[in-house]
Amino acid sequence: MISTGSTSIQTNSYGFQLAGLQNVASNHYGIQVAGLSNVVQGDNNGIQIAGVFNIAHNNSGVQMSLAMNDAQKQSILQIALVNGAYSLSGGQIGFANRIEGGMKGIQIGVINSAVEVGAAVATTTERHGLQVGIINGVEDFHGLQIGVINVCTTRLKGVQIGIANFAPRGSISPFMLGINMGF
Repeated sequence: MISTGSTSIQTNSYGFQLAGLQNVASNHYGIQVAGLSNVVQGDNNGIQIAGVFNIAHNNSGVQMSLAMNDAQKQSILQIALVNGAYSLSGGQIGFANRIEGGMKGIQIGVINSAVEVGAAVATTTERHGLQVGIINGVEDFHGLQIGVINVCTTRLKGVQIGIANFAPRGSISPFMLGINMGF
């Protein structure tokens, strides 16, 4: 199905949605292109391209926008100035990237964050992958951080390469210049 207009609203959308302003769907399978935004309240399987922002509850595909992408559960790739997800299985490329839950993938940006937000108690959510940026922050990390400042707030099982590396548990030292490793 091809849907066009200034605003396109569909319950379940299959195929191509094109809107001058905004696409909205309960579930979407295909490609959404909008001048302003794309919003999927349920599952999005495909590609979202927007001038300003994309939002999907469960996104299995690619989100690309100039300003912001957000998904509860993100698989494959987000590209924007600011990217956010609760859990990531894939990649984020942007100025600032944020993950609040589990991570299996890569973050490339100026600021990368993969930490539990607002948790009353410490969780066992682990993050696996790679962070490349100026400032990288993570907790319970298995992987590689490359940046100017790298921070692992809890357990590091991997390598930090940067000017200043912080990892209070599981690393060679809580603070290292150059390279730090954890086991």
